Amino acid sequence: TITIEYLPDSILSIEKPVLSLENELVEDFDLEATIDIIKKFYILKALKDCNGNQTKAAEVLKISARSIRYYIKKLDIDTAF
Repeated sequence: TITIEYLPDSILSIEKPVLSLENELVEDFDLEATIDIIKKFYILKALKDCNGNQTKAAEVLKISARSIRYYIKKLDIDTAF
């Protein structure tokens, strides 16, 4: 489960909704880290929904099985369900 402690300070410090063109970017905003958090969340959700089956999770996410294996390694995702 991804909880609030996984979010970087740059997101936690934003008072307005994150997805708004009215927001000003904070100085230390890290787009890559934010995208990685989102990827990790959805990969974990798909893996959980597919009972840990990486091939099925990749299909649900519309990515290749190779890509999901890459992200699991890159994002240090625990696949023990």
